Amino acid sequence: MLAGLIEQLTQEGWRIGTLKHDVHGFDVDRPGKDTWRHRQAGARVSVILSGNQLAWMEKREESVDVHEIVTKLQNDASLNLILLEGFKKEPYPKVVFLKKAEDAALLREVASPLAVVSWFAFQHPGLPVFSLGDVKGLKHFILKTVLGESEDDFFPG
Repeated sequence: MLAGLIEQLTQEGWRIGTLKHDVHGFDVDRPGKDTWRHRQAGARVSVILSGNQLAWMEKREESVDVHEIVTKLQNDASLNLILLEGFKKEPYPKVVFLKKAEDAALLREVASPLAVVSWFAFQHPGLPVFSLGDVKGLKHFILKTVLGESEDDFFPG
């Protein structure tokens, strides 16, 4: 759903940045590659650049503050919309995705919910609910509610 939303928005001229939270930890590097060996040897920052692609890997002593990264993305002139995935406790507006009925309890844990996308028949008394396939409806909702845009005056800045 999020990939479909990004695709529709970029086709309309939006320049999208995304930030995903991974509670399990991750490593984008592969063992044995130069950047991996650099980090294993103690490099605090390892950057790989190829043509028009860049990956920045940075080891920090403390947890990285999501607000720091969002601010960096907001200051990036090449972007005009940032979408975050995860970060349920952060104050940013959220669309809550429910894969199964027992996931509805998540709505009590999420800060600043705006809407729900559900894999199953679901109703909420205070939030609009979109089916999994309704990417267009979710896109219109986001443009209208979050950005104050409408179909008539839409033009990304």
